Amino acid sequence: MAKNAILRLIIALLSTPYIFASKLLCKFGPVALRDDVEKCSEMVGEFSDRAKYLRFALVIAEDHRNELHFGIDPLSILSALIGRIFKGKRRGASTIEQQFVRVITGRYEPTVRRKIREQLIAIEICRRHEKSHIADSYLSRAFFGSGQDGVEQLEKNSDINLEKIDLIQSIALTAQLKYPKPIKVTEQWRATIKARRNHLRIARGSDLKQGETSEYSKAAFSSAKV
Repeated sequence: MAKNAILRLIIALLSTPYIFASKLLCKFGPVALRDDVEKCSEMVGEFSDRAKYLRFALVIAEDHRNELHFGIDPLSILSALIGRIFKGKRRGASTIEQQFVRVITGRYEPTVRRKIREQLIAIEICRRHEKSHIADSYLSRAFFGSGQDGVEQLEKNSDINLEKIDLIQSIALTAQLKYPKPIKVTEQWRATIKARRNHLRIARGSDLKQGETSEYSKAAFSSAKV
């Protein structure tokens, strides 16, 4: 699509300084940073076979331009900065690759330095590995809520079969990454998950339609390159 080609070009141009810095620092930077790169790289290959059934829903919910970027989404970063400066609203701009790095390194401190470090590692990991493997590895260890560390525990504790649920149900599950399931489920939490699901249904309508008409249930969706 022409629109995606233009977006890819814009993202590539905006990402160029980050990509250059990532290559430089991941090769010659601090030992701690290089160690985290290698740690993340090793963990990419360790993932559950069940993760693939939530992969497309993850892209829709967390990183809808995943097929276009190189580990970071500069458009989301700019949008988040503009929203914070002019509207006073805080929103995330992390890609799937960044979230994976955060989980593996265990670093969550709310600092600009940590965020930039995370972005540089995410670019290097994206350069080394397939996006599908990064997404699956993230889903295999991400926190979905109480007693639900990773997709296998999510499936077991939710008493569901990921192969048999539809895309809307999958999106509701990935919403737990943003709003983890509490120890005691409340109506407020259920309403929050429902609202998140409905928001994504409206905001990502075209993606949902594409997913529903594909071999999604067999996890064969590949156009997002994740």
